[in-house]
Amino acid sequence: MHDKWNSRKFPMRDTHSMKLLKTCFAAIMVALSASASLYLFRSLPHKAAYRDFYADYDPQASLKRMLEGVYIQCSSSWNNKFDETQK
Repeated sequence: MHDKWNSRKFPMRDTHSMKLLKTCFAAIMVALSASASLYLFRSLPHKAAYRDFYADYDPQASLKRMLEGVYIQCSSSWNNKFDETQK
């Protein structure tokens, strides 16, 4: 029998909570995928670039480039110390 007061034609119960659960699930998935892609496509290559740079880093050559350039203004005393260490 069909009861006109308990009709299944328009299910209005729990629609708000189901929509809330779907929205929360979608938000969690977007947050997890964004953080995973940031880690994979930015952090890992950045760490590899630092590792490759400092693997063969020569501080004496960097000091010499800074002394020849305009990076260190008081270069006369530094040049003397640098020349003494090179001899």
